[in-house]
Amino acid sequence: MNTPVTGIDTPVPGIEQRQHKRRYLHVTAHVALPDSQIVEVRTTDVSAGGLAIIGAMNPKIGETLFIRFSIPANSGERTPIQATVKVTHSIYGSAQQNFRIGLRFLKLEPEAVLSIAEYVG
Repeated sequence: MNTPVTGIDTPVPGIEQRQHKRRYLHVTAHVALPDSQIVEVRTTDVSAGGLAIIGAMNPKIGETLFIRFSIPANSGERTPIQATVKVTHSIYGSAQQNFRIGLRFLKLEPEAVLSIAEYVG
């Protein structure tokens, strides 16, 4: 008898497997590539675990990058964020004519962690 196997480690097709709450964030960011080239990108959303960006470059999955961006603070000002990130995916989007790139935070200062948590809510 062929019984489908499911479990906590088995992803269910069509269901998003997010670990953190996300919030839209549409700002300009700057990414430092491994060859030290700086590329301007746009963020689309952020969470405690990482962020999504849209850009012309197509980084390799697993590649480590450095990113700078800012988020709105409760004071009405912007909080600068600098982070070391790892590329989780990079998919070409014909609608944007760019790549949609998922980044996971590897290194964030404690103040940045708090600022992101406050922004995401």
